[in-house]
Amino acid sequence: GMNEVVSLRSCDQMRKATTMILRFRTISVCMVVFSLPLLATSVGFCADNDSKSTADKLLVKTTHVYKTVGDVKVEADVYRPEGAEARPVVVWIHGGALIVGSRSQVPRQILELCTRERLVFVSLDYRLAPEVKLPEIAADVQDAFRWLHEQGPKLFGADTRRLVVTGGSAGGFLTMLSGAIVTPKPTALVAYWGYGDIDGEWTRTPSQNHPTPVSIDDALASIRKVIVLTNTDDPATAKARGIYYRHLRQTGGWSL
Repeated sequence: GMNEVVSLRSCDQMRKATTMILRFRTISVCMVVFSLPLLATSVGFCADNDSKSTADKLLVKTTHVYKTVGDVKVEADVYRPEGAEARPVVVWIHGGALIVGSRSQVPRQILELCTRERLVFVSLDYRLAPEVKLPEIAADVQDAFRWLHEQGPKLFGADTRRLVVTGGSAGGFLTMLSGAIVTPKPTALVAYWGYGDIDGEWTRTPSQNHPTPVSIDDALASIRKVIVLTNTDDPATAKARGIYYRHLRQTGGWSL
């Protein structure tokens, strides 16, 4: 049935995730929302730049597999300054309704901030819905941070005691979720237009923001092969799955 195909949740996992996020807003970790200056100051950066020429040097990019599930490799891109000195970390989680998106979609302003302040910048992929459900996506987030804490200091000089998580839209949701499910807790969270209630009425109400009708056949065309994806770098795949998402929003089926 359609509900089996489009479901993002398993049992009560989505409601539990929402509850954790809402509860997290009132407890321990410092959650910062809104601006790049707050992102920079929240970890006590800005102390290591000794010259403009140093700050202008581009970060060096490497790609790492942080998790393997069967034949699926889940990767992270790491950008860091040259040198062996341990650096604070900014983690970016991309958006895309949990259905599309890629670690390659790095906000220019945040990357420029990390270049200027000589920070380690980590951009994550995660397995995408609907081929996996929300609990698997949450597990990828947990495993990414476990890998970052265990391997980051020796692989790329990450000072994980000073770590900010940031993301947009669905990545903003996963940013807030990370504050509830990741151990040790991040220093700060910066959620850009992230939704906190993923099981709210707005997800089950047909959206008026997607007026062009999408048929169920067109919607399901992009997911019939049931191949687990970790990104949609291929433009044709991204476009097809975007059509699928629009159908879900038109029918109120996104979170079912």
